[in-house]
Amino acid sequence: MVATPAHDGRIVALVVRDLAQALDKKLERPVQLVLTGVAGGVFHLGASGEPACTVTLDVYDFNLLASGRIAAAEAQSRATVTGDPADAASFLTAITVPY
Repeated sequence: MVATPAHDGRIVALVVRDLAQALDKKLERPVQLVLTGVAGGVFHLGASGEPACTVTLDVYDFNLLASGRIAAAEAQSRATVTGDPADAASFLTAITVPY
């Protein structure tokens, strides 16, 4: 299987859109999510303004987390976080998207 930005990137963008809608009222401060890999991208979640943190995660790890296949602690160990680590941990814990 070969992942492509046009196909797989669109699917990831839709998953992140659903996540953003679910977290819209739950995030105290905005978060920037950077998903690396062919199907990745840069996403701003929460209110407009400067993000409290940036969470960089492989797109496949993001999908494992969002689908409940790995725990937030496992995802956090695989992620790179800049900014407020408490906001990042809270964000990672809140990631769940019904597939």
